Amino acid sequence: MKLTFVCGTHLEPETPSGTAPERQALDLKETDTVDEEQIASWIRQAADNPGMGW
Repeated sequence: MKLTFVCGTHLEPETPSGTAPERQALDLKETDTVDEEQIASWIRQAADNPGMGW
């Protein structure tokens, strides 16, 4: 699954680097160990800030 954040540099902590400065993406595989709390935090931050500061 690919999880992409537009303006990911506005999230705390910043998401891993992506395809462009304004797009940060996590390419998750079924076997990956993930920090579910951190991912949930990024999703909440993105949902709370439509447009991410634009």
